[in-house]
Amino acid sequence: MQLVTWIAWTILVVGFASKSGTQELRWREFSSKGGEYAVSFPCRPKITSEDIEITPELHRPLWKTVCGLPHEDHAFFVGHIEIPEEIELDEELTQEMLDAGVENVAAEAGNTILRVTPTSFRGFPAREVEARSGQHALHMHLFVANQRFYTLVFGRAPGSTPDERARFFDSFRLTTPSPTPPSP
Repeated sequence: MQLVTWIAWTILVVGFASKSGTQELRWREFSSKGGEYAVSFPCRPKITSEDIEITPELHRPLWKTVCGLPHEDHAFFVGHIEIPEEIELDEELTQEMLDAGVENVAAEAGNTILRVTPTSFRGFPAREVEARSGQHALHMHLFVANQRFYTLVFGRAPGSTPDERARFFDSFRLTTPSPTPPSP
């Protein structure tokens, strides 16, 4: 499904240095007005976008917010794309999008999927994915909320400390009122 082919881009942002550090991280909240979310990063994130094709007639920007810490061998990523209002996100389509996102992660060269868990994230349908890209561990949450497809990725090099995955994922929150999440 073309709508979620951008998931593979999440893997490309995980660039790591070869040394590990022990410097204490200074976390700051970042608020995305367009993505209607807030999340904490241990560095100033870089924001980019690119136009992607959803259908031949329909293009939307993919917004990528990246924070990489080469001295700590960590990378943090939030990506989102708005799903056009004319696309009705029923449960079946949402599940198809999530499954296609996982397939795209698996299709990326060098990635090995270790575990995929259908779950919810902040009450919305999601997939939790653990993967390897070379020797680097990737932990991801793919979910659909408020007509947006979100991807959160934490990447970590072997032997790096500390593991900041929980802090990153726990800090994520939607900033606009949303309808009640669908029942599982």
